[in-house]
Amino acid sequence: MKKNNKGFTLIELLAVILILGIIALIAIPTVNSILKESRTGAWKSTASQMTKAAENYFQLKQIKNQDYVVDFKTGKASNNKFFTDKGQTSAAGDAALNLGTSGNKEKVYSIMLESLSLKGDIPKFDEIDLFQIDTNGAVALAFSNTNAYCMTVDGNADFTAAEYNTVKNNAATGSFNASGLFATAGESPVTTKLKIGGTAVCVSK
Repeated sequence: MKKNNKGFTLIELLAVILILGIIALIAIPTVNSILKESRTGAWKSTASQMTKAAENYFQLKQIKNQDYVVDFKTGKASNNKFFTDKGQTSAAGDAALNLGTSGNKEKVYSIMLESLSLKGDIPKFDEIDLFQIDTNGAVALAFSNTNAYCMTVDGNADFTAAEYNTVKNNAATGSFNASGLFATAGESPVTTKLKIGGTAVCVSK
């Protein structure tokens, strides 16, 4: 019996390659978009978790009538001293951990996070631009990583990278309101999207 050794023609192969190329052009942007939304969603969940944990922490400290952290990056306490561990504060002038090397500051941040019993992939010290609690228990959070800008904003309002950088610069210069947090309506500086409390929201970079 004579075998049929006929293979694909060049035109047929080119047609298959063309079809695969079209499929790739359609699929790759969709997959990238899904991955981007997934990463942003994960960090939004982290931001919400951190904000809620800080609010619960404040309420517990109020019930126990204890000093609490007002700045999780520096370990500053509500009595204007500094935490040297989760339960003790030292005089502001002896805040060696806060005023020391970058490594010591990272240690303080780590100790403060232990107070919140946070789990999972939490932003590192260098990624946090602002994480504070005011006297009313409102939490202000702003951090940036390789995937997203995240902040505690008013309601579900969206924001831009430029607005995030405004918060970051204000945090560096200390030009927030009297409580050291985001300005509220009627105060200066004021950005209606950036208020104490609210909902933790992230936008992709």
